[in-house]
Amino acid sequence: MSPRKDQILQKTSAFCSVGVLSGDRGTYTYAVPESFFPEGKKIPLRGTRVLVPYGKGRTTGVILEDDVNPPEGMKIRPIAEVLEPFTLGDPSWLKFLEWTATYYLVPVATALSTALPPALKGREKTEITLAENARDTELGLRFLSAFGKGATTWSGLESALGVSRARANALIEDGILVLGSRPNTKAAPKTETHYIYKNDVAVHARAHVEAEMLAFLRHEERASRKDLLQRWEKGAPAIKRLLAKDAIEAEEVPLGAERGAELQRVDKKFELTEEQEKALKHITESKEGKASLVQGVTGSGKTEIYLRLAEQCLAEGKNALLIVPEIGLTPALLGQVRARFGEEAAVLHSGLSPRGRLHEWWRIRHGVAKLVVGVRSAVFAPITNLGLIVVDEEHDDAYKQASGLRYNARDLALARGALCGARVVL
Repeated sequence: MSPRKDQILQKTSAFCSVGVLSGDRGTYTYAVPESFFPEGKKIPLRGTRVLVPYGKGRTTGVILEDDVNPPEGMKIRPIAEVLEPFTLGDPSWLKFLEWTATYYLVPVATALSTALPPALKGREKTEITLAENARDTELGLRFLSAFGKGATTWSGLESALGVSRARANALIEDGILVLGSRPNTKAAPKTETHYIYKNDVAVHARAHVEAEMLAFLRHEERASRKDLLQRWEKGAPAIKRLLAKDAIEAEEVPLGAERGAELQRVDKKFELTEEQEKALKHITESKEGKASLVQGVTGSGKTEIYLRLAEQCLAEGKNALLIVPEIGLTPALLGQVRARFGEEAAVLHSGLSPRGRLHEWWRIRHGVAKLVVGVRSAVFAPITNLGLIVVDEEHDDAYKQASGLRYNARDLALARGALCGARVVL
């Protein structure tokens, strides 16, 4: 839990415009504290996710422009925190979202909110705790009975203790309750712990598991915690002792692609027909940023052309995007993708958990995943160095989003291809 610091005066050296990802999703001017710039050197902040004061609380936002002129005669509040040391996308991605907002007549923050995983947007969650010196009071005893040493919310106070928000604010001012917030979700992948061999150390003669584990790591150089505990079921204490002795060190390693039980590897690579060869040659010889249309009935071999194009794209050092209708995201297609591209493929679909979606988003943003396969919302994926966009069954109504930001993924794919110079195949 972190205390609020909105009212602390900070030296500011610049101002920026921020699109807030909740409320009216408007764009507002905020001051940039000098502490954001190490050694006084200004760095580009456009595209960075930040925490900003908004109304009576704080919310996440994205810096859209840095070094702007502030409006005159208004009190400008400072940015509270930079949430990640990297931008949410490269300049072409942000330019594409700004184009989308202009085309569909919505705020830029609305397009950003549509593009980002749920975990990276929204208001900061408020938490209210009991002050240490108030535990023996009547309210303190009731609070501990209801919530223990944990925290609650405004509505929790009112429903459990009958304390209204106005009364709670008075208790906060009197130092009986403490207002804070939960840390915001960081844009980070799922990880697993690996242990790396460092030094030989003395091991007690009876510590057989510890000695065996150290010898194993000396030979293998590194291993995951999962592997070690599979080999030595009661090995956790041995790992703890080896860490304390500086014999090994721990490292958090990002996990690979999100998988489902249906994602079976099916490695089928067919000989191309004459018509497929012609289509492939025509597309590869077309100008970058231009669109091509592949016509063919179901089962005519269009998918093989798409996968061959993706292979060529990755071989050229660029990344690719394959968008399909939800009904087209079949186990057969995903199996072929996994077989050919392995960990370089990321699949975005409605079955992913919020944490799984954030993990795949991180893999795409950092270039770990070079081929993205997904439904209509995948058109917003933060792919860098995009060289190919494929929209399968481009006539399908599933590409039309009917709520929130109403868009057609086929149209946006054409626009994104033109903006970043990628070939588009329909």
